[in-house]
Amino acid sequence: MVVDGLVPIGATIVAAPSKFGKSFFCLELSYAGAKGNKFLGRNTKNGEVLYLAFEDPEYRFSERMKMFQYDDCDDLIVCAVCFVLIETFESFAIW
Repeated sequence: MVVDGLVPIGATIVAAPSKFGKSFFCLELSYAGAKGNKFLGRNTKNGEVLYLAFEDPEYRFSERMKMFQYDDCDDLIVCAVCFVLIETFESFAIW
C-alpha cells in the first residue's frame, strides 16, 4: 500500500465534482508519498510519485507547493498533461 488501508500501489484516479478539493487532496497525497510523511494520519510508503495534472498548469502546482510551504522534492514528478496534449494538437493543426 502507498497509504496504509487507503491507496494501493499502482495508478490511482481521484474523481469528484468541480471545486470539491481534488487538486489539494492530490497534492497532499502526492507530497506525503514522495516524502514518506503521514497522510490523513496513516503511514505512507516513500517512493517516486508521478502527478498527472489534467486541468492545472505546472505553475499553479508550484504556487500551491509554496502556499503549503513544501520544499522541492526530487521524488515528486509533475506533468501538466492537458497542456502537453493541447500543444501537441496545435502543432498538428498547423500542418
